[in-house]
Amino acid sequence: MAEYIAANLESVGRNTVKTTMCDTGEAVLLPIKAEDKRMTVSSLRIDSLVGAAFNLSRSRAQALVESEKTAVNWITCTDTSKNIAEGSIISVRGFGRAQLLEICGTTKKDRIAVVIRKFI
Repeated sequence: MAEYIAANLESVGRNTVKTTMCDTGEAVLLPIKAEDKRMTVSSLRIDSLVGAAFNLSRSRAQALVESEKTAVNWITCTDTSKNIAEGSIISVRGFGRAQLLEICGTTKKDRIAVVIRKFI
């Protein structure tokens, strides 16, 4: 199967690519470029987390969700009230990806402390 892919793969999207065969020991995994942010959100709803992760207002985040530009774990989401579980990956078309790493608990003002990893 690998020989077939190497011989026939010419482009990925609009980009032209060249492929070569290599041993599994020669393969190099690139490091993931990301930054972790600790922040507080009012709830674990998708619109609240999208707004916090990408520095958007909650109404702008709601508009992105309703226009089918967001996905949770690679499944398109249009429900703005969907709660996000720990470890989920949120993709927003035109803004990037973020992952809800940890739910840390509540603050004195009843906000939820979370750690979000934003991929660069």
